[in-house]
Amino acid sequence: MNAHSVRIDPHDLSSELNRRVVRAAGAMKERYGNTVPEAQRDQLLAFYVLGLTTPFYEDGPPASHLKAVRTHLLAALPPDRTDAAIDIAPSTEGDWFSGALKAIEGIGHKDGHALFMQCDDIRRMQHPNTEHRHEATPATTAGRQIN
Repeated sequence: MNAHSVRIDPHDLSSELNRRVVRAAGAMKERYGNTVPEAQRDQLLAFYVLGLTTPFYEDGPPASHLKAVRTHLLAALPPDRTDAAIDIAPSTEGDWFSGALKAIEGIGHKDGHALFMQCDDIRRMQHPNTEHRHEATPATTAGRQIN
C-alpha cells in the first residue's frame, strides 16, 4: 500500500507512529538477527525513530523531540533498552554502522515526512483558509499532543 494512499487522522498520529516503530523493530530483527548485537539494533531503531519524528519536532526544543523519541521507542523496547539506546553514544567500531545509522535515520525521516504531509492534508481540508505547514508545532499536531 502506498504511504500516500492512506490518510491519517491527526488524532491517531501517536498510534500510527508507534505502529511504524514496532514494524521497523521487527524488520530490523528479521534482517540482522543475531549478526548485529541487540544494543546496536536498538541504536538503529532509535535513529529511525529520531528521523520519523523529526518533521513533527524540527522547529521545537530538542528536549521535546528527545522525549518523543523515547516515548515511541517504548512501543517496541523495554524501558532499560530504550534508555540505553538513547544514552549510548553511537559505536565507531566500523564504518558500516555509522553509515547504517545515517541511512536508517534518513529512512525514518522520509517516512515521517510522508506521515506529516498526510496529516497536513487533513488540516488543509478542515481549515482551507489557513496556512498549516508550520502549525504542527513540537509535541502537537492539530492542537493535540502526539506523544
